[in-house]
Order: sequence, then structure tokens, then C-alpha cells
Amino acid sequence: MKFFKKHILKRERVYVQAINQDIYNDLIELNLKRDNIVLIPNGIQSDTFDNIKKDSHNGINFGYVGRLIKTKNIRFLIKTFKLYLTHFPNDKLLIFGMGPEIYFISDYVKKYNLSNKILLMGFKANKSEIYSKLDVLIHPSFGEGVPMIILEAALTNTFIIASNVKGNRDIIKHEKTGFLFDPFNQNNLLEKLLLFKNDVAMRNKIIKNAREFVISNYDIKDIVNAQIHFIKSKIKF
Repeated sequence: MKFFKKHILKRERVYVQAINQDIYNDLIELNLKRDNIVLIPNGIQSDTFDNIKKDSHNGINFGYVGRLIKTKNIRFLIKTFKLYLTHFPNDKLLIFGMGPEIYFISDYVKKYNLSNKILLMGFKANKSEIYSKLDVLIHPSFGEGVPMIILEAALTNTFIIASNVKGNRDIIKHEKTGFLFDPFNQNNLLEKLLLFKNDVAMRNKIIKNAREFVISNYDIKDIVNAQIHFIKSKIKF
């Protein structure tokens, strides 16, 4: 940040693309000119996941997809899900990914005899293999840019429950395109899990809204066109 303030902000013709609203606001607070900033998120090819079908299974499959590192808040997730299982013991949490937190997760699962409830699925390159199994994506991280996992989940008709942090809240509008929760409050996440379980009508409406929102706001063709338009507007011929 010191380098940014010293060497970047002083220049007149420096243009910055902010990928989420919070980053945009931070740049404004650093006194970067509004005309030199554009809010354009990362994009996704909307039709990539059109053919993914959900597998049939008993209960609800909640899931985490991503690196297993501390900043992703995995320990908080599995401890909260253990509480959830006291209400609905037939549901499962599928964890897709690899990383150093796998050792803590493995020990925790073994300690509380949860091997048939919290499943370590490993890394899967095939997205169909992941999203065909998930009913709900839980994204508990402490901060994001534009999380591709959330965009993917929305396009695959997977319900999204995400931490109320930078990046996530641009996509997830609470009770409209998903649920947001406090990543430091287990009871808050538990409330959202129970709400999903108990309100089928709401969940179906939100799943539809989320898919439409991502297609309308994050399609890669529109994102590229917006970038080109911004660049052209700043080039003097």
C-alpha cells in the first residue's frame, strides 16, 4: 500500500480496474480520481455449466470448494456444521480441495466420529463432478475479490451461503441471491443453514434469482466489452 500511495497515486494517467465495490470504495478513500477508476468484476462464461445435472441422494449435501487454508475459515465451518447435525443428522458436508488445513479436518472428523457426515473429497478438476453432488455451497472465507466458486455455484443451481465480506456481497444479496452470515459467529451461520433447510419455497426462488443475476452481471462477453470500452475512453488518438 505504501508503494501504491507513493508511486501510483501521484501519477495523473493511472487507471485502475476495481473488481468489487469495496475495492472501488477503498481507492476513492486513497484519493484516486473517480474518472481514473472503473468497477468491472471478473467474468465467467455463462453457458459452461448448462448441462450439469444434480445427482439423486438422500438428505442435503452441503459443500465447500476451494483451497484448505486458514483464511478460508474451514475450521469455523466444520465446527458449525457439527452443531447443525444435532438438528438434521442425515445431511452431509462435502469438502472439495487440498491444503494444509486437511490435517486439522481429518483429526476433527476422527475425534468426533463424523467420517460419514463430513467427507473429504480431495481435489476435483471436473466441475461437473463437484456441482452435480452439491445442493448448497458454503463459502466461509474472511475476504475475496470476485470468487469464481460463487459464480459457478449460481450457474449450476446450487444454493449459496457465504460470509458477509468483500467480494462475496457484490454477488450475494441476502435473501435475494443467497444468504450472508457473519464469519465469526457460529450461531449466525447455523441460523442460515436451518433457514435453508426449513423454507423450500424461499430456497427455490433464491436459486433462480442467483443464476439470473450472475448471467446478467458477470458474463465474460459483457465484462470484456466493458473493459474495451473503458480503455478506448481513456486513449487519446
